Amino acid sequence: LAGIFMLARSLSPLFGKTEAWIAVLASVGASPILFYAALEPLMSHGLTFGASAMTLALTLDAEKGGRRRAWVGPGASLGLATLCRTQSVALALFVAAGLWRARAGWRPATVAAAAALAVFSPQLIAWKVLYGSFVTIPQGSGFIDWTGRHTIDALLSADHGLFNGHPALFPGLLGLVVALQGSRAYALASLGIFSFTAFLNGSVADWNGSDAFGGRRFDVVVPLF
Repeated sequence: LAGIFMLARSLSPLFGKTEAWIAVLASVGASPILFYAALEPLMSHGLTFGASAMTLALTLDAEKGGRRRAWVGPGASLGLATLCRTQSVALALFVAAGLWRARAGWRPATVAAAAALAVFSPQLIAWKVLYGSFVTIPQGSGFIDWTGRHTIDALLSADHGLFNGHPALFPGLLGLVVALQGSRAYALASLGIFSFTAFLNGSVADWNGSDAFGGRRFDVVVPLF
């Protein structure tokens, strides 16, 4: 809920309050997020969406703020999103786009990176204790083949494909292409995050999400739509 309100509030000055709320509520209601936030709250997808939405909202606010400390929020929310689901690290592209648009320099970037690392550090410690390495894939080396051979399936298959199960999200993807004309840095970052997420989801052993409600592993990109 915090992610929904923060994202709609940050988008309202850019596109209008009504348009912002329609876009945010449609993306949530027509995606797997509502199901996992309300009926499967012990899974990570609702929390990942919330932290991802907060990352976008706080980045938009920090770009306008101009103060170095304003970048603590985007960094911390990026760390929280990555703590929920590791693939959310791709959101760093959006934060970087905000830093570039604000001409912020290396000091605010360092602040954001330090905040992200501080919030994510419990996961690094847990992995070290449990698996002997600060960075690992807990499911084992065979879980991801890094070929992306099921990327199209993850997007379009009748077996939990994102746009097959949630067609109302497709205009959001087209909107990112349109946004290249007015918000190029954010649009490029968002398309990069979406492409990475689709490739990664198409590279895992159970690319269809097993017993999933729709394309559940696209939780991190729903706020971009």
